[in-house]
Amino acid sequence: MSSSAEFELQGWNTRGGRQLELQDAISAGQHVLTLRGELDMASASELKAALVRVCEERPRVLTLDLRGLTFIDSTGLQAIIAARQECEKLAAEFRLIPGPPAIQRVFEVAGLIDRLPFDPASQAATPA
Repeated sequence: MSSSAEFELQGWNTRGGRQLELQDAISAGQHVLTLRGELDMASASELKAALVRVCEERPRVLTLDLRGLTFIDSTGLQAIIAARQECEKLAAEFRLIPGPPAIQRVFEVAGLIDRLPFDPASQAATPA
């Protein structure tokens, strides 16, 4: 595998004028999916579709960067949990870069903050 990075930018407009943008940075079997906007019932299917595409490439590591999220609901949480489960099936490492305080609060209220692999150390190492 090449050590050079490939970048692919995809944006989806979802119902109700909401928007979720996904950027997939790929390098040596590692994918960093950067999420921007709202991850909710209207857009979670778009994240799931992107994850199917990424998993077809059998990544060694999948990181979801949540720093650009402005909103997340229970459907968005479910999509993230499904991503983790898919990585477990593929024996791929799964990481989350924490989002803004309001986003992290949703994980906390749902009882997931200590059950998901948040990696605050990767915030500085991963391009925004």
